[in-house]
Amino acid sequence: MSTLSPTDHTPTCLPHLPAGKHECTGCGLCESVCAQGAISMQLNAAGFVRPVVDAQRCIGCHACEKMCARLDAPPQPEDAAVSYHEGWAHHAETRRGSSSGGIVPLLARWMIKRGGCVFGVAMEGTQQPKFICVSREEDLPLLQGSKYLQADTSGCLAQVAEKLKAGVPVLFIGVACQVNALRVRFGYKRDLLYAVDIACYGAPGRKLFDAWLRELPNQGRHVTRIEFRNKHHGWRDYAFALHDASGHTEIQPRRTHPYMRAYLSGLALNDACYHCHHATDARPGDLSLGDFWGRAHDAEADRLGVSSIICRTDKGREMLQAIEAEMHLAPISQADVTKGNDGFANPPRTAPPARPIVLQELEHLTASQLCKRWLVKRGVLPRPFFRIGKRIFILPSFIYKKFRRLFLRSL
Repeated sequence: MSTLSPTDHTPTCLPHLPAGKHECTGCGLCESVCAQGAISMQLNAAGFVRPVVDAQRCIGCHACEKMCARLDAPPQPEDAAVSYHEGWAHHAETRRGSSSGGIVPLLARWMIKRGGCVFGVAMEGTQQPKFICVSREEDLPLLQGSKYLQADTSGCLAQVAEKLKAGVPVLFIGVACQVNALRVRFGYKRDLLYAVDIACYGAPGRKLFDAWLRELPNQGRHVTRIEFRNKHHGWRDYAFALHDASGHTEIQPRRTHPYMRAYLSGLALNDACYHCHHATDARPGDLSLGDFWGRAHDAEADRLGVSSIICRTDKGREMLQAIEAEMHLAPISQADVTKGNDGFANPPRTAPPARPIVLQELEHLTASQLCKRWLVKRGVLPRPFFRIGKRIFILPSFIYKKFRRLFLRSL
């Protein structure tokens, strides 16, 4: 489906999933195994992608629920000799168009040159990001760059199955929960299938994005491209960039952009993101990619970006060897990779108590109004508590900072 339409009757997950299991990530695994075509991926009332079951088509076989329950215990690679690397593409333009070191374009070009295809997330203007299949090099820029919005997975895994059945090599690029669904569906030993997972902070819903769109003239209809991580000010100080039909580009630092502030606050992420069991370095991809924030500051690296690379399988080593001549690649330690990278190192975090209220307020507030109401500087701190802590009690600076850290941690 090209676009998603909201629905108020979407279940939070499949109706008979055993209690205590994971929340739905919107990975589309259940949709791909339904032989009756009774499941579709749609936006629910809170703005997140969820499976919707057509009761008239469903025959009650429970195949979707059995497959969904397997997501909690995904298969593990047998050749799990893990190695850690830093890397970046030699070609400056390749790095400039990517979020970090430009490794994904190198891998994608390698796959297409050997007659394969690449599945990744593309975003057209302000539409919902969606998984697409790319088999031409000129289309690869569609997959570059981060898309900080939950992706539509409709039909993706079914298309992967068709390509593999036809003998076409496949490179699948997604966040860890999406790659985990791929592994549950096809396993590690499936011939011709290669997988790369990307470090992720969490997936915000469409409601937050629409709250920002309401601030734009004509609801953002003339926006042709969005860069969530533009490197105009450098990789470490990435910015939000908006390109319109007239060719004008507006660049705003992420620390002041309302959508980026609201997203990075963690106030309106998908339910499953608050206790993601993939937020470690034990991840489902042949390769895992993220930013290498632990690298010592270097002018060239800080301008264009450095990737951290975790290699787990023989296929991962095959991919790195295939592109090694086009990139800088050097070994690093596990501690270097996890330093400063939430997607690789952070333990599960809890949802802020204010999240239900925020999701309701997103119906009528803009992103700027949301930030003004709930965010102070870079933290998630309701303004009344900020005023009480700093102005009424007049706490000494070091006590106030401890008070604020403890309060933020409780959120």
